[in-house]
Amino acid sequence: MCNVRCDLVRQNAKKWNIDPNQLGVVGSSAGGSFGVALEPAL
Repeated sequence: MCNVRCDLVRQNAKKWNIDPNQLGVVGSSAGGSFGVALEPAL
């Protein structure tokens, strides 16, 4: 699911005025573990 969201952000990066190379995932507890698991996908 996050890969889909990251792709959405990358596709709209210019429109939303963000750097697609500066994406990150933040979470605590289970969310933190999920973020670490996604790191290679970002």
